[in-house]
Amino acid sequence: MIRLRYKFDEAIICGIKNPTLVIRGWVDNNADFLVVKNNNNCIERKELIKNRAKISTFNYKINLNGNSIVDIYFENKKNLEKVIVVKSNVVKRIINKYRPRGIMINKLKGIFNNPLKKELDFIQQNTFDIKNTELYNRWLEENCSFVPARKYSYNPKISIVMPVYNVPGEYLGYCIDSILNQTYQNFEICIADDCSTNQDTINTLKKYMQKDKRIKVVFRKDNGHISRATNSALELVSGEFVGLMDNDDKLEIHALNEVISVLNDNPNLDFIYTDEDKIDMQEQRSDPHFKSDFAMHSLYGGNYICHFSVIRKKLIDKIGGFRIGYEGAQDFDLFLRLIDNTNKIYHIPKILYHWRMIPGSTAVGGDGAKNYAGEAGKRALEDYFKNKNVKVNIDIVISTQYFVEYIIDKEPKTTVIFVAKTSAENAINAIDRICKDNVYTNFDIIVINDTKLDLMYLESNIVKIVNVEENAILAINNTVNKLTSEYIIFTDENNYYETIDWMYNLIGYASRPETGVIGAKIIGKYDLVRKSGIVLNNKSILLNAFSPTYRDDYGNNGRLLVPYNYTVVANELFALKRDDFISLESSFNYEFSCYDLQLKLDEQDKQNIFIPQVAVKNKFVNSDFEKKQLLLLKEKWKNKLNYDKLYNENLSNINAFRLDKKNEEN
Repeated sequence: MIRLRYKFDEAIICGIKNPTLVIRGWVDNNADFLVVKNNNNCIERKELIKNRAKISTFNYKINLNGNSIVDIYFENKKNLEKVIVVKSNVVKRIINKYRPRGIMINKLKGIFNNPLKKELDFIQQNTFDIKNTELYNRWLEENCSFVPARKYSYNPKISIVMPVYNVPGEYLGYCIDSILNQTYQNFEICIADDCSTNQDTINTLKKYMQKDKRIKVVFRKDNGHISRATNSALELVSGEFVGLMDNDDKLEIHALNEVISVLNDNPNLDFIYTDEDKIDMQEQRSDPHFKSDFAMHSLYGGNYICHFSVIRKKLIDKIGGFRIGYEGAQDFDLFLRLIDNTNKIYHIPKILYHWRMIPGSTAVGGDGAKNYAGEAGKRALEDYFKNKNVKVNIDIVISTQYFVEYIIDKEPKTTVIFVAKTSAENAINAIDRICKDNVYTNFDIIVINDTKLDLMYLESNIVKIVNVEENAILAINNTVNKLTSEYIIFTDENNYYETIDWMYNLIGYASRPETGVIGAKIIGKYDLVRKSGIVLNNKSILLNAFSPTYRDDYGNNGRLLVPYNYTVVANELFALKRDDFISLESSFNYEFSCYDLQLKLDEQDKQNIFIPQVAVKNKFVNSDFEKKQLLLLKEKWKNKLNYDKLYNENLSNINAFRLDKKNEEN
C-alpha cells in the first residue's frame, strides 16, 4: 500500500443536465496520481500537482455519465490504493428534487436557505459593489477631487516612457493626447516603436512628432518585444522621473500634477504609484482598483501596483532597466528589484490611470492573449528570492497571482496554545486534530484549562495542561514568558484544519524577519468565510475584509487567493515568533487582546499577514465583534483608526472593498 494521508475537502455532485463529480483536497507526496473508476470500468487518471514542499493538491471535475458508483484511488509508480466510493444514486434524488429550479447543487445553501440574507440586505442598503459600472460612474461624479494646478518650487521633468507595436492609430492618439492635455506641462513623451508593420501606427507617431517637440520617437529596426522596446524608450529620457504607460491607455488630466504635488511635499521619494480603473472602447469607465499603500507580501502575491507608476530615473538605471526574458511580467520584475533598492515608496489613493479594455487584453482577463505572463512573473519571483538566498516554492494560484511558500530546512521548535473552555472531550479532540492533521513534527501543545474540570490526565510528552487561576489571559502570559520555543501558534479548540501543511506554512511566514502575526482564513457554517484580514476604520472600528462571502470567492483583486498584508488578521489561528510576543492586556477579552497585540507589532513596523492557503473550519465563528470591546479598542488606538495604510480611503467603512452609497438618489 501507498501509506498516505489525504483529505477530501469536497466531493460533491453538481450540475443538472450533466452531473459532475467535483473533488478537491490534499494528499501527501507519496501519491502521484488520482484515479477515478466508474462502473463501466472507464478510468481517468489525473496527475497530482506537487506544488508544496510537503503535499500535493487536487481539484478535478469528472463527468458521471449516468454511473451510479464511482471509485476513487490514489496511485504511485508501484501501488494503487482505494480511498473512497461515491454513490451517485443518492445524489440523483437531490437533483430530481431541485430539477425545476435549474440550479447547480453546490449552490443550494446560498439559494434555498441563504444564511447571508440578513447581512446581504444590510450591505445592499448601505453600499454597492465596485464592479457595478452604473453606480461606479455615479460615485465618480461625487467623489473625484484633485489637487489644483499651482506654482511649485520643485518642478522636475517627468518622462513618459511607452513601447509601441501595431496599436491602432485612434487609440494611440487618445493615449498621447491624454498626456499632452495634462495640467502639469513639464514632461516629455519617449516612445520606442518596436518595428510596427501597421502603417497606421507609424503614421500616427510621425504626426505627433511634428505636433509637439516633447514627443521623441525611436523606430527600432527589429522587433525585440516589450522589454527591449521599453529600454530603447528609456534611452531617450532626459527627465528626473520616468512614468510608465501602455500605448492604448489614458492618463487622468490631473495625473502628473498630483504626482508633482506629492513630490513637493516629499522630494526624496523614489517610487510613486496610483489607483486605476478600466475604460472600454466607448470610453466608458468601470472596475476601479483601489490599492493599499506599499505592502511587501501583497506584492509577492502579484503585481497589485501596476499602473500608474512614476520612478526616479537614476534608480531605474541602477537596477539596469527592464530585463529580457520576463515579457508579460516585465513591470512586476522591475518593481521587485526596485523595492530592494529603496523604501521611499508612496501611494496616491486617486484614480489617475485608465486601462484600456481591448478584447483579448489582460485588462479584460485575457490570459489567452498573454498566456506567458503568469510564468514570467513566477520566474521573476524565483529570481528575486534566489538573489536574497531565501528558499521558496512559488505556485501560480491563478493567472498572475502567486503563493510564496517558504521552505523550512530544519523545523524550529514550536508551541501550540489553545484555551479549553468547554469539556474534556473537546480538548482531547482538539489535541488529536493538531497532531493528526499536520506534517510538522517539532511541536508541543499547551492547553490553558479554563474549565472547572481536571484535565491533568491529558498530559503527555508533548501535551502540558496549565490551569487558570485568575483569568485565561494571565495564564497565557505567564506560560509564554517561560517558553523556550522559537515560535508560538495560538489556535481554537473548535478548529478543523483544512490542510496538513498549515503549521508548516504558518511557521514559514513567521520565520521572515519582517513579519509579525501570521493569520489564517476562518470558515464558519455553510462554508462561509467569516474572518480573514481585518480592516481598521473610524466607523465600524474593525471590519472583516471578506465577510460574508463563500469560501471559493476570489475576493477583491484576488485577496482571498494569495497572502496579503493587513494591519490585523483573524485570531482563531495565528503564529508569531516567541521574541515578538507582547503580554496580552487583561483589560480586553482574549479576542481583543490578540488584536491589541497585532496593533502593537504594527507600531514596531512588523507586517501582519493573512494566508488563505492556511484555512480552518470553525462552526462557532461569526463575523460580529463585541461592541464594548470595540469601544475599548477605539479608545486606546483612536489615532491609528483614522487611517489604515493597508486599506484605501475611498473604500467603505461599512463593508470592506465596496463603496458607500452617498446621495444615490441624486
